[in-house]
Amino acid sequence: MIARFSVVIPSYRRSAMLRRVLPSYLAVRADEILVVDDGSGPPHDAILAELEAAAPPVRVVRLPRHVGLPAARNAGVDATEGEWIVFGEDDVWFLPDYPSTLIEHAELAGARAAAGVVPLVHPALLDGPRERLEAAIRAGSTPHRPHDAFLGASWPVELLGTGDVVTPLLTATAAVHRSVFQEVRYDPGYRGNALREETDFFLSCSERGIRTIHCPHASAGHLKEHARAAPGGSWAMGPSRYAWQMAANNWRLLRKHNTTIGAARRAAGRSASPVVIQAGFLLGMLGRIRPRRPQGPSEGGARSST
Repeated sequence: MIARFSVVIPSYRRSAMLRRVLPSYLAVRADEILVVDDGSGPPHDAILAELEAAAPPVRVVRLPRHVGLPAARNAGVDATEGEWIVFGEDDVWFLPDYPSTLIEHAELAGARAAAGVVPLVHPALLDGPRERLEAAIRAGSTPHRPHDAFLGASWPVELLGTGDVVTPLLTATAAVHRSVFQEVRYDPGYRGNALREETDFFLSCSERGIRTIHCPHASAGHLKEHARAAPGGSWAMGPSRYAWQMAANNWRLLRKHNTTIGAARRAAGRSASPVVIQAGFLLGMLGRIRPRRPQGPSEGGARSST
């Protein structure tokens, strides 16, 4: 029997999209579903109240001001009771067995955190049959490559007999055992929703000897055809501010985990200097600032990455 689990969904100014993806969270049969409204403000109150009233497992915790994604996740953990906490997002669709598969495989591997495959899928699929959307998520999840590269270096991974991969490079939509939060918390120093806060969390787990796995048997779909597809969330800020926060958060990660990241870079024959790594990251950001070809609603995109 699967252990009791709670779903925590941080949300910021994206209540309309949350309403559309909530049926997928109701289908996973969580013991509770906690929406953490990160100070979205009055325009979103009516939808959040409607969701809470319509679905008994759903509770809404309203933060009085916007504190950012890491602090909102921490607030969700503190307000839940499940043995496992499964993190959702307000623009992600869970397949019905996503949490149960993660928890089952984590317990089998002796891990205290597990995350699955999260391909990009077009949000227009929400307008059609649920079966078509979920088929697109499954199709976008295969073929699949393990999370074994980050910041210009190959990372050591351990492939298990189940096909799961021991690695700290996990996506944000993870199942995490409650005991982990006695040792590691999400760092509110990572501002907004601008990259690296979940990477910091799982690297911190690894550095403390907490086993974490990537589970390719579990899939969820990130409902956006490109990075700025849906308003709200990160995109409540302008592009220049978002880019600055990405750079600042990456630099914070490099300083906090200099030993771990430096070791992986040296093993790959690359410079371990945080300044050199940051420069490469900034050049990569510039290379990605170009028009993207829109995908049609039947296309699956690349999986979300750490």
